[in-house]
Amino acid sequence: MKPYEFRTANGHILLLGTVNPLRIQAVRDAAERELRQRHLYFDPPTYKVETAVEGETVEYTHVVDKAAGVNTLLDDDPAKQAANEKAWSAYIAGLGRLNTLQGQYLTELVFAEGVDVSRNPDYPDGDWVRVDARLHMSPPAEEPGRKLHYIQYQCLSGTDELALLITTLTSMATTGKVDEDRIASAMSTFRDQQERRADGAAEGEAGRLDGQPAAGSVPDSPDLAPDA
Repeated sequence: MKPYEFRTANGHILLLGTVNPLRIQAVRDAAERELRQRHLYFDPPTYKVETAVEGETVEYTHVVDKAAGVNTLLDDDPAKQAANEKAWSAYIAGLGRLNTLQGQYLTELVFAEGVDVSRNPDYPDGDWVRVDARLHMSPPAEEPGRKLHYIQYQCLSGTDELALLITTLTSMATTGKVDEDRIASAMSTFRDQQERRADGAAEGEAGRLDGQPAAGSVPDSPDLAPDA
């Protein structure tokens, strides 16, 4: 596949290539394993319902869907409801940690293997190296850290463009081409999520029972599920 020219708002040109989708899934799985090894979980809480058969129960996953008017956390017993909401808050916090770590690992992978900056005249050394050093954010000397620093802090204009770049790279990996419609749809969903998070933070929603985890230091990349 011919490299795709990604032109940034800052005037840089990044040549994008395909990344093995199996490696993308591998880093996502690695993030899950790391959190579980640290005993930081992200599994949704469950509840049990008795069946018509004496002594038999069925386990279900809790669901909170405000749009559909469904909230299985609600319970006539205040003690149970409080426990349910505590468990749901822990689950949402766990999802936030998972999304942040997966976003970090995914960014590192696709930038390291899918972005070519070798033709950029100011890479690997340029005025930006000395400017960043004076601002106490010296770029790493080794790769791929130096390239990641250069792309994020010199080439890109902000989180929207960062998300667009990651989305383009993951789209190329899963479809073998730059699917403009798919990318636009994913970016629209991403921006909606960011707006809901901002609204939730402004309202001070305790526990974030709307199902939206708090934003991490690395913006979540728009999700592009592989084609069936």
